[in-house]
Amino acid sequence: MPTERISRPDRPTAARLTGGRRRLLLLLPLLTALLLQGCGFKLRTPASYRLPASISPLLITGLKRNDVLLARLESDLQAAGVALAQDQKKAASVLSFSPYRGGRRVTALDERGKAAEYEIREAITFALAARNGEVLVPKQEVSALRTYTDTRDRVLGKEGEALSLRAVLREDLAEQVMRRLVSQLAPAGKP
Repeated sequence: MPTERISRPDRPTAARLTGGRRRLLLLLPLLTALLLQGCGFKLRTPASYRLPASISPLLITGLKRNDVLLARLESDLQAAGVALAQDQKKAASVLSFSPYRGGRRVTALDERGKAAEYEIREAITFALAARNGEVLVPKQEVSALRTYTDTRDRVLGKEGEALSLRAVLREDLAEQVMRRLVSQLAPAGKP
C-alpha cells in the first residue's frame, strides 16, 4: 500500500525559505547602502577631491608622456578643478616625481622548486612646490604592491600579465598621490 505525503501547513517548505533568503540577499546591499548614507559615509571619487586654486596652473615633471600614472593624475587633477600647465613659465606650482623604484620577488615555489607566485612592487617619490620655491607638500614616497601567479601552462601570457599589473599599480599610485595632496593641502580643520 503506497503511502501518501501529507503536507503540513504549519511547517515552512524549502521553497519558502529559499525565496525568503533570496529576498533578504537582494535587500541586504540596499539596506547597507541606506544605513551608510544615513550616517554620512560616502566614497571619495576624483570628482569629490578639492584642491586649492592657488596651485593652479600646475606643471607635472619627471613622468613620461605615455605613463599611466601621468594620465590618471592629469585626469584626477582636472576633475578636482586644477588647471594644468605645459611649461615652467606659466605654472603656479610644480608637482615633481623621481624615477620609479620597484621590482619583483618570488613569494612561492611550486613542487619542482620553480617560482609559482611573484610579488610586484612599484614606488615613486613626489613633492609639490610653489613657483617661488616654497614647499607646499614635502618630498614623500607612495608605493603599491600586488601578487600574481605564474603558471607553466600560460607561457605567452606571463609578460602581458606583469605589464597590466604594473599599469594597475601605477593607477593605485596616482590615487595615493591625490589623497596625499588633498589631505596635506586642505585648510586647517577640513580634511
